[in-house]
Parts: sequence; C-alpha cells; structure tokens
Amino acid sequence: LRNELLGGGWTPPGEGSLNNTDGNFDQAGKKKIPETLSSASGNGPSAEQEAERFFSTFKNNQKTEEPAEEPACAVPVDIGVNIPSEVPENPEEKKILLIAEIRRRNLSLAAALEKARRWEWTEHSLLLIFDSSYEAAVVKNESETLRQAGIKAGMPPFSVDTRTEAPREEREKSSESPRVALIRQVFRGQIIKG
Repeated sequence: LRNELLGGGWTPPGEGSLNNTDGNFDQAGKKKIPETLSSASGNGPSAEQEAERFFSTFKNNQKTEEPAEEPACAVPVDIGVNIPSEVPENPEEKKILLIAEIRRRNLSLAAALEKARRWEWTEHSLLLIFDSSYEAAVVKNESETLRQAGIKAGMPPFSVDTRTEAPREEREKSSESPRVALIRQVFRGQIIKG
C-alpha cells in the first residue's frame, strides 16, 4: 500500500481493469509500480527512499516512547469509604450504617434488609424478622457479606439469623371461619370489632 501511494499507482476499487493490454496493471487489476522512482527534479532522493526514511523514523519513535507513568500515591486510598470514629449504640443507627455499607456492594441484599420487619441486636448476633421467606433466604445466603460489611463499618463481629413471621393481620385472618372469610372477600369488607 505504501508503494502504491508513493508511486501513484493506487486506483480506487472498481476503477481498475483486469483486461488492460498496455502492461501497466497486474493480473489483480492493480497498477504496476516501476522499479526505480526518482523525484521530479531528478537530483534528490527518490520518493521510495524518502518514504522509507519517514517510516523508519516513525517506527523508531514508537519503539523508544514509553507510556507516561502515573504518580505514585504515598497512602493507598479506598475512595468512598467513611471509617466511623465509633460504633453507634442505637440499634436504628446500626441498621442505617449497615444498610448504607451493604448498598455500596450489593443492592439486592440492601433491598432485602430494608424489608426486614424487625432488627433485634444482642451482644454478638443480629436477628432479622421478615414477612416473606424470600427476603429471609436472600439475607441468610448473603450472611457472610453482611458480617463483612459490619466489620468494615467498625462493628464487632456478629452472627446473622433470620426468621419469617406472618404479620398480625394475616394471623387474625387465618383464625376466622371460612364462611366469614368468603363473605368478607366477596363484599371486600373488613371486620370491625367494637
């Protein structure tokens, strides 16, 4: 390609002729390049020599150039991590801190934690009570991630337990008779106790 460009032998695709009889084209339809080319004035280096000099300089520059080095940081920094000065004693603050830490890494686990009905903290354990068994299973499967996030948030190591409990309204509904449940469902009403 370099020789074709320098020698003027490049022909746009589709313009070359395979049946050329003057001998200027090869069998593939490309224009033949003369063996020696000289500049128009005749007393300077040939175009081929100029091209070779240019490309060899370009290749040498590519070999010697090294990528720029990034400045080294004296202290490794973990961006976006706030190290708390002290662990909160309030269970609600612990919950907020833990969910915020989890949200950075695992959004589905954070969403499941937000659906927990109750958080019960003891000295070295956390009991999460859910309405749905799905969220309880998600948290149980990711309990190690939850523990690691707690440690990263500055909390002491703790174990994670989950439990599923039906809401009080559902427990009350299950205690009513099937006839009452059918009437309530058909008329879309509520039972008012007074």
